[in-house]
Amino acid sequence: MDKAKEITNKIWDMANRLRGNMDASEYRNYILGFMFYRYLSERQENHLFKNKILMNTPENIDDINDEYRREVSGKDGSDLLAYIANSTGYVIGPEYTWKTIVDEVNNNTIKPDTFQQMLESFENNLNADCKIKLNT
Repeated sequence: MDKAKEITNKIWDMANRLRGNMDASEYRNYILGFMFYRYLSERQENHLFKNKILMNTPENIDDINDEYRREVSGKDGSDLLAYIANSTGYVIGPEYTWKTIVDEVNNNTIKPDTFQQMLESFENNLNADCKIKLNT
């Protein structure tokens, strides 16, 4: 129990340091948005894996992002993206999945505008039916 409390305190301390001078309520909005984006990205990965959407679904879900990137870059990539959008209501391109973003952060290859492009891409790739529901 003490270990869990220690980890929780460390995470909370890191979050406060990251927040800096930003108001806590404003920071919360950013964090909740990223948490939701992560959820959607991981949900999409699970959908691809469990339903064997990819032509070459890997044995391990940890490898799904790499195969997803390969298949989207192929000649039927736009059809695959459209299929995912129709079946889930949204699609996150392989260059903006949570796993890709985390890998870029860990490898120090992330660009300053990546997060803005990530969110713009997500908005552009929402299924038309989903966009209508969000606007009503």
